[in-house]
Amino acid sequence: MAEYLHPGVFVEETSSGVRPIEGVGTSTAAFIGVTAKGVPNKATFITTWAQFTRAFGDLIPSSYLPYSVLEFFNNGGKRCYIVRALNVVSSVTASRDLADQETAAPRNTLRVSAKGAGGWGNGLLVTVQNATNNPTTEFKLVIALDDPANVVELFDNLSMDPNSADYVETAINDASDYITAKDLGASAVMGFAQKVSTNPLADPVPFAGGGETVTLEPPDGTVIPPVTFTGNVARATVLTQLNAAWAAFNVSVSLDSTNHLVVASSSAGFDKYFILGGAATGVGRPLVGLAGFAAGTGAAIGATLKSAAQATFDTTGGNNLLNISVHGDAAPLITLSANAAHTATTLAAEINAALGAGSNAHGLLSVRTEGNRVVISTVNKGAADSHLVLSGTAATQLQFRNFDRTTATTDGQGRSEAAFVQSAPGPFALSDGSNFTITVNNGPLADPAQNVVVTVNLGTGNIANLAQATATEIMTAINTASTAAGLGNIASVVANRVVIRQSRKGNFYSLQIADGLKSPNIRLKFETSAKTGFVEGNTASPFLRPASNIDAQGVIQPWPLLNGDDGPAVSNTDLIGTPDLKTGLHALDDVTDVNFVAIPGASDAGVISQAVGYCGIRRDCIFIADSPGKTTKDTPVTDPSHVADFLSNKVTTKTSYGAFYYPWMLINDSVGAGKNPTRYIPPSGFVAGMYARIDNTRGVWKAPAGTEANLVDPLALEYSVTDSEQDILNPIGVNCIRQFPASGIVIWGARTMGTLSDPEWRYVPVRRYAIYLEQSIYRGTQWAVFEPNDQRLWNALQANISDFMMGEFRAGALAGTSPQQAFQVKCDIDLNPASEVNAGRVNMEVKFAPLKPAEFVIIRISQKVQTPGS
Repeated sequence: MAEYLHPGVFVEETSSGVRPIEGVGTSTAAFIGVTAKGVPNKATFITTWAQFTRAFGDLIPSSYLPYSVLEFFNNGGKRCYIVRALNVVSSVTASRDLADQETAAPRNTLRVSAKGAGGWGNGLLVTVQNATNNPTTEFKLVIALDDPANVVELFDNLSMDPNSADYVETAINDASDYITAKDLGASAVMGFAQKVSTNPLADPVPFAGGGETVTLEPPDGTVIPPVTFTGNVARATVLTQLNAAWAAFNVSVSLDSTNHLVVASSSAGFDKYFILGGAATGVGRPLVGLAGFAAGTGAAIGATLKSAAQATFDTTGGNNLLNISVHGDAAPLITLSANAAHTATTLAAEINAALGAGSNAHGLLSVRTEGNRVVISTVNKGAADSHLVLSGTAATQLQFRNFDRTTATTDGQGRSEAAFVQSAPGPFALSDGSNFTITVNNGPLADPAQNVVVTVNLGTGNIANLAQATATEIMTAINTASTAAGLGNIASVVANRVVIRQSRKGNFYSLQIADGLKSPNIRLKFETSAKTGFVEGNTASPFLRPASNIDAQGVIQPWPLLNGDDGPAVSNTDLIGTPDLKTGLHALDDVTDVNFVAIPGASDAGVISQAVGYCGIRRDCIFIADSPGKTTKDTPVTDPSHVADFLSNKVTTKTSYGAFYYPWMLINDSVGAGKNPTRYIPPSGFVAGMYARIDNTRGVWKAPAGTEANLVDPLALEYSVTDSEQDILNPIGVNCIRQFPASGIVIWGARTMGTLSDPEWRYVPVRRYAIYLEQSIYRGTQWAVFEPNDQRLWNALQANISDFMMGEFRAGALAGTSPQQAFQVKCDIDLNPASEVNAGRVNMEVKFAPLKPAEFVIIRISQKVQTPGS
């Protein structure tokens, strides 16, 4: 209740208790089947044939669905759902991996896939553009179908950072009707190094009589004795001996399901690698395919160099000088002690001591050991252009190589990005004489004492119109000042924003903006916190976002998705689908406004039985079943006796939620071969259109049959049913389509498939009108849930439903000459005793007198006898 705590006038609105029930729609169809293209296994709503062709393609000879949809619209239909069925086992999803923005060594960062398998996805075009809000680190995806001008979706301000509210996977996968996105960086967090033999292993394995070796080199360089096999060796013995020799080095050996030998690391990560070799792994030998380097996946490492693996290292004779440079910045020369028996441990300790006393105070380098190796790397864990160079006599003496020890080099590369800040979009209103500063840390090995401070002055000298300062003018002012400070150009314009970048990459170089005189940054809106560069694994890094496809003229072009395939022909299982995957017919599970369903041309008893059962479980729609028909010109005509046997003895589910129509009809075929091509198509599309037409002109209670149900477009019937033949078909629930001189081709039957099993519901209009009443009352009484369960609720429900039923009576939808004869609504204490109220239930009874079609119009004619005097 409202509170009245202070004096005054209170105005309140009170409910009248009237909650009108609105009748639900009755003329929305659903079609399931094969189309030329389109998103598979998704209920797509369309209202015109033009919409259908845009989404699903034109008529195709291999499917009846497009023909049926065309006839649905031609015969009065206005709304329908289309579910494109596809072979879920063998179809392939179109996709494309997009590389990141790093120019030196780009890696695939984002996989865009069609939302559903099939060749339709090859028509999807994905354009990568800069985002609107943050064009440097975020991006925009524009999705087009078949033509770049036909844009179907647009996703702006996407981020590769899983912590962002606009993370690409969440933003797209939850909302897109056409694509899914996979963050390839996130999907490859940790993985195992693995090598698999090219051929299955025979049993026994035929090694050479003189013996063949298999070698393993682990990351730390430990020398492992080779394993030698001689002659024919049992397959199980090969596994046992290799596992015994290598288990201590985190490597396991097994067979896959087809007896290929699998060698894998026992722990995951990019640095958990191994190198295999030996004569047994050579070309033509039993273990061919195993030789070489295998690395796991995971957080990449920075620029890394590794020494040889030796018990001791000799640094005498002048071989003790080591230079280390990170991104061109050299640390002080390191002079190692002259020692003929240095170990990896003592060398690492000396190098770390020298760096700690010099320029490595900020931990820019990692010097460690792996077994008997010395490993030197940058501490950033990877992304573009971390650069590590070793020189000096010690670098040669220690035999440094790259990360996988496959190339002799003293030049190591990682991947990193520069720090940056960006402005708001221009133009800007500025004051004459304003300025701001940029502090750039570009000193040797990021020494804070080497900061460069750039002051950017803004005024009439470099801005033509201070009230409308452009991003280009601000960029020019910044680059003029930074060049004078020895830094070169550090600013650019991206999407009308000014972007200032560090000239060096990596997380050990920083950049910071500070506002100055007359506070221009109030308008420019550069972030003022210190910004450091990015390393691989940092999801906020701008290099992680996908790059645009820029052609030779500098124009951004779309990326087409590739390799989608429809696979083999659709099976009956694909048409019905499964509820867990919501495929086929079950793609309609979440669609609540479907009134009748068809699978055009699916004249299989199993499909019809399952579809009728599906509609019966839903209880809100009816299935329009097609009889067997003339699928090709050589197919025999389907005669009435065959149809009667099919429905009576082969279709197992026969309820009032299905209606069966016969025969097929001949139409002009605009995509057929030859002169004036024609073909036979099933009746379901025509019938669905007639359901919709009669609903809209007369009402759902009127049978969709009779002389007014004259069909548009058919040229002829596959079989012309006679009266005597319909005498056999009508009583078992076969609705015949017939041709009469005055009416043309008309639907001449209105029975459900439950004619024999459930005679109370033998008529299509009675079943469909009952569905209409049930759904209207169901949706119109939702307000009653959780209301106080007493006489007031019962009265309100009875009044609202009675008002609705009275409207139906006045519309002519019910039999009887008075409301009392036409319907009855009851909701009182008789139906709702205390036991029901205590159980939380409220019960109502709604009875109605349906209008049943005049199926047999009987006229009795007799002679009138003339009597004298009459």
